[in-house]
Amino acid sequence: VSPDGHERAVLDSYDSGEMGFLANLMASDGKTGPVIEVRAAVRLSEQCESLTQCLQQGLKDQMAEHPELAPIGIGGVFKVTRGRVKTHVMADTGGKTFTHSSEVKEYLKLFNMGPDLTAATVFLSRQPDISEDNIISK
Repeated sequence: VSPDGHERAVLDSYDSGEMGFLANLMASDGKTGPVIEVRAAVRLSEQCESLTQCLQQGLKDQMAEHPELAPIGIGGVFKVTRGRVKTHVMADTGGKTFTHSSEVKEYLKLFNMGPDLTAATVFLSRQPDISEDNIISK
């Protein structure tokens, strides 16, 4: 909810050392390396709700041939130059604890944004098994 009481996305500075438990984090050691460039013009399938979901599904399909491998994390920046996209904004949870994915889905506020939108995303090839001890970046 914006300062004027309307439910809309607001771009503002975030001057806090705190974050919510649903934060999508990406870290880099600053070294250059391979880059994956994805260009998309139109949605060809309704199987995915978002670009990130489509990329995640493609990676998951490729990784299915190697179930012994640890999940792979990908993070990056995307730019919407034309058209609009539906994206969510992480609002303050007010200390609420979620116990089911349906509660998270209800909490997320979706907005149509763009063009001229630059956003960051991060996702895993699959959800890691909590018992996995090989989830280490190399």
